[in-house]
Amino acid sequence: ARKQLKRSSCQLALPEPSKIRLPTRDICIAARRSHVRIGWSYLCTKCGKWHANLAGGYWLTADGVAATCFHVVEPARDLKEGCLVAVDETGKVLPVVELLAANRESDAAIVRIAGSGFTPLALNTNVYPGDAAYCYSDPLDRRDYFSAGIVNRFYRPGGSRSPGTRASMAASAMRLNVSTDWAPGSSGSAVLDECGNVIGHVANIATPSDGPSARTDDAKVAQPAVIVFHEAVTARDVLRLIRTRK
Repeated sequence: ARKQLKRSSCQLALPEPSKIRLPTRDICIAARRSHVRIGWSYLCTKCGKWHANLAGGYWLTADGVAATCFHVVEPARDLKEGCLVAVDETGKVLPVVELLAANRESDAAIVRIAGSGFTPLALNTNVYPGDAAYCYSDPLDRRDYFSAGIVNRFYRPGGSRSPGTRASMAASAMRLNVSTDWAPGSSGSAVLDECGNVIGHVANIATPSDGPSARTDDAKVAQPAVIVFHEAVTARDVLRLIRTRK
C-alpha cells in the first residue's frame, strides 16, 4: 500500500455530470447507493485482537473504482499487520485490491475494490459559493446520516499556497468549506450538489477559537469552538488524479 500510494494518476472512464435537479430525498437515495466504507482491518499490537477502522468513500465506476481520502488509506506507522477492506451499503465486505492514484497534499485517493455492478457518481467542478451541498455518511458510527447545507467558500490550505504564476496557483490543492454536517468516520464520504453529482468529499474539521488554534484530522473536533469549518476536498483535485478515457 505504501508503494502504491506514490502513484500520481490513473486512467478511467467516468460518467458525465447531470444537469437535472433532484428532490432532496432522491439525492439522499443516490448518495446512499454510491456510498462505501473503506479502511483498515488490522491486528492490534496492544490487545492482540483484530479491529476495523472504517471511514467513507464513493463509487466512481460500476466496476469497483472508488474515491476516498489519502489519510483513510495510508497505513499507520505502527501498523504491523493489516489489510485494506471495503464494506458496501448491504454490509458485504470486499477487499481493496489496488491503490490506483493518490495525493497527500489534496488528501485524495482512488482505489480499486473487488466486485462489479456498483452505482457510480459523476464529478462536477462547476460549483460556486451559495450552491447546495449534501452529505451522506456515518459520523461517530451513526449510520445513514444525511445532512444539507451550502457551499461557503473555496480556499487553498495553508501548506499548499503557491507563490508566483497563475499556473502554479492552478496546480495547487483547493478546498471547500460547506455548512453540511459531519464528524469522525465521515472522511472520504461524497459531498453532492442538487443534481446528485459529487462536488468534493469530506476531509476534516477545523475549529478556530478564542484560545490557541486547534486543527484535527478525520473530521474530529478537539475543543469547544467559536465556529466549526467543515473542510472538503474538491472534485477538481480528484479529477487531477484521473486521465479520462471515452
